[in-house]
Amino acid sequence: KKMGELKEREGAAAAEAARREKESEELRKKAEKEAHNLKQQSELEAKELRLKAEREEEERKRAEQEAERRSKELLERVSELSRGAREGEEGRRSLSFRLKDAEASLEAERRKGEGL
Repeated sequence: KKMGELKEREGAAAAEAARREKESEELRKKAEKEAHNLKQQSELEAKELRLKAEREEEERKRAEQEAERRSKELLERVSELSRGAREGEEGRRSLSFRLKDAEASLEAERRKGEGL
């Protein structure tokens, strides 16, 4: 009778040990799976951050190039306006001189007409 109880206890202990071993194995697998998922998630987040940084850098370069292009256009426009203003001033002086010359010629003609 005692042998039977001993065998029964040994069997129960072995079953309990097997059950605990199985639980432990399931927890280990669950922890590995969770660790794997977390690793994948952090790799994905790192990739997204890298792509975002690259996009921001490309946008910054585009904005910088656009600013340089606009600055160049404005400088060219200012140069054109300055040239036009100089040419306009020279043209105005020329017209003023020709007008004075024409007025002097008219005055000389008038005097000639009076002198006759």
